[in-house]
Amino acid sequence: MSECDENPSSLAFTAAAFSAIALLRIAQAKRTNQGSLFGRRKLRQSDSGGTAPGQDLISARGTALLTPSLPYINDYFKCLEDQYDPYSNPRGHIPLCISENKLAIDTLASRLMQVNPFSDSIVYSYNNFLGLPSPREALAYFLTKHFLFPEEKDMSYREALKWISPDCVAFGSGAGSLLNHLAMSLAEKGEAVLIPAPFYAGFDSDMKVRVVMS
Repeated sequence: MSECDENPSSLAFTAAAFSAIALLRIAQAKRTNQGSLFGRRKLRQSDSGGTAPGQDLISARGTALLTPSLPYINDYFKCLEDQYDPYSNPRGHIPLCISENKLAIDTLASRLMQVNPFSDSIVYSYNNFLGLPSPREALAYFLTKHFLFPEEKDMSYREALKWISPDCVAFGSGAGSLLNHLAMSLAEKGEAVLIPAPFYAGFDSDMKVRVVMS
């Protein structure tokens, strides 16, 4: 059994890193190889077997997304290719640009493994786009109990949900996804958001790529 078989999160991270590096390599090829797929107009085969003149194989919007939008992304990829390890690679790199608290992973994993998330049939069907009901209720309870009323040790689950409704809680696949949703919902194209520095570097891409904010 490989390390990835034993640790699914390692497999997911490896796949994500491979995809990111592949996109970077494509973007570099686009900039340097004028005779490549991205350097000249292409003809796309039509359904009738002929060609459709003037159509690219990749849209201008998709091509623009291949250009790294984060200022630190190239250095981050270098870190991934030469990661620090206290034993096998003590002179490797530690990517400080990514806010991952790996010190808590083992504790978090042990807690999550106590519950089987697939035991409820609701997870196999379409659900609210805000997330599954039970995790949203649990987070609303946690926020109320530990942030609004930390002194109320005996607050019931039902009482806590009166203060923060699960309807006001939403889940997303990371901060980038949530920021993109907020920008799409609240802002018009060309509008701006003031962000005090220092700030999360992903704001630039999370709020510009699709929404085109300033």
